[in-house]
Amino acid sequence: MAYFKIHVAQHRTWVFARLQMDRRTPLLWVPLPEAQAAPLAGSRATTFSNGWTSFALNGASDLEHLKDLLVAAYNIINGEAS
Repeated sequence: MAYFKIHVAQHRTWVFARLQMDRRTPLLWVPLPEAQAAPLAGSRATTFSNGWTSFALNGASDLEHLKDLLVAAYNIINGEAS
């Protein structure tokens, strides 16, 4: 799996998102339970594996629509209330 990580700046090992680009349909992965992540992703299908929930991306503009999901993942990893 080829992906790049997005982490909390002060803690390089605290990853709050992964973008997997080596696929026909790119994926965004966040370290949230599917039950918590799915409502923040709208109608997108989710997949849960090893503590991470993934969502298919149609393009870069999808990240704008998933900002609440990214903020929730950041807050959980950073120890803040979401």
